[in-house]
Formats: sequence, C-alpha cells, structure tokens
Amino acid sequence: MKIPQLKKKPEIKSCHNISWEDNYSWIHQNNILEVLKDSSKLLPEVKKYLEEENSYTEFHLTDTKNIQKKLSFEMEKSSKKMDYEKAATYRDRIKALTQIQSSQHISSINLDNADVISISQEAGKSCIQVFFYRSKQNWGNQSYFPSHDQSHTAEEVLTSFITQFYENKNVPAEILLNKKINDLNLINLPSKKKKKNLYP
Repeated sequence: MKIPQLKKKPEIKSCHNISWEDNYSWIHQNNILEVLKDSSKLLPEVKKYLEEENSYTEFHLTDTKNIQKKLSFEMEKSSKKMDYEKAATYRDRIKALTQIQSSQHISSINLDNADVISISQEAGKSCIQVFFYRSKQNWGNQSYFPSHDQSHTAEEVLTSFITQFYENKNVPAEILLNKKINDLNLINLPSKKKKKNLYP
C-alpha cells in the first residue's frame, strides 16, 4: 500500500518580522468554525488525505492487533491460575502495544473534543494560535494578533482573548493552554463553560 502524501503548496508566512515557508498553510480554512460543526465543509483534498492515512495505518497495524489478542488470552489464563505477576506483565505489554497503535494513528492523541491555545510574545506584541481537535482529529488552526498595551503579560492577554473568543462559540470539552491563568473563575464566560476543563 502506497504511503499517502499531502500535497505541498509553498507559501511565505510571517510573524513578528520573522518569515518562513509553510508548505501546508493551504489546509487552514478561514471557515474552520463552520467546519467543526459540519465536516462536509472540510476541504475535499484534506478529508481524502485523512481517510487514506488512517486506512494506511490500520492496514499496517493488523498484525499488532492479532498479537494484542494473544496477549489478552495469556493474561486471562495467568489470572485464572492466580499467577498475577505474569498477568501484570502481559497487561503492561498490552498497554504498551495500545499506545504504539494510537501514536501511529493520525491526530490520535487523546483530544476527542478540545481546543489547544498557545500564546507567544515578542517586542510587546502577541501571537495566539488556536488548534481545533474534534473526534481525535486536528481540524486545523487559526492565528490571532490581538491589540493590547505593551505592558500586558501573556497571561493577561490570554485571559482576555479566551473571554472574547468563546463569547459566541460552542465551547469544547477541554481547553489546553501553554500559560497558567490564575483567576479562572473571574473569566466572564457562559455558565456552561465553567463545567469545562482548562489545562495550563
């Protein structure tokens, strides 16, 4: 089976006076929030690639799944014989194999319904990247350059951004941040948001 390849379309990007060539910026859709609600709006070429990549992974992990079944059988057999030490060894092998299988699957990190938000500051300016994960797949990201006073810290800017960002949007089950926000209870978000998990 041929390894799937996502087409490269070089584009020059810049942030804080730093430029670089991004071969895959074309997959970032401006209507990403609509895509998260309706997967049919995902770029056909990107959707096709994701499906091919996952099929390729499943094909090459078939043997490991058979091994996993054998290990499960041996673990149960050892448990019945009350050989718990050996059963624990099989259990650990099954766990390791499962982690390997998961790490090979595209965007299969444990982010079923989450947004990953990262902020970077330089020369008093901020760049915020938001990555959207739905059904354990990365549905793209967007960059934001909020205006603020140069004295504002990254934590302050991020707090203000989150408050405004989710004001009229569906909030995911988890929000992962690269900065710690101290007064989470002070963030004026919809009441349903307070039930969500934020991980700094």
